Amino acid sequence: MSTAAATAATAATAATTRRYAPPAPAPLPDDYEAFYASLTDAERELDALARQMLGSSYIIQWTNMYIKWKKSKTT
Repeated sequence: MSTAAATAATAATAATTRRYAPPAPAPLPDDYEAFYASLTDAERELDALARQMLGSSYIIQWTNMYIKWKKSKTT
């Protein structure tokens, strides 16, 4: 095996052994503390489960719970 082929094989192996690192979670809105305080125990459990299961795909500002709370707060 030539040196170039050995280097290419090593590079290919290194590329396939890299571990996936998920992106950072979405930042929380400024009024998250007030929103979280308004939740029931069941809703808090649901929020924790969604964070755990969805990870960086869970964006609290896009949830129905947060949108409803935000609308009721501004009216």
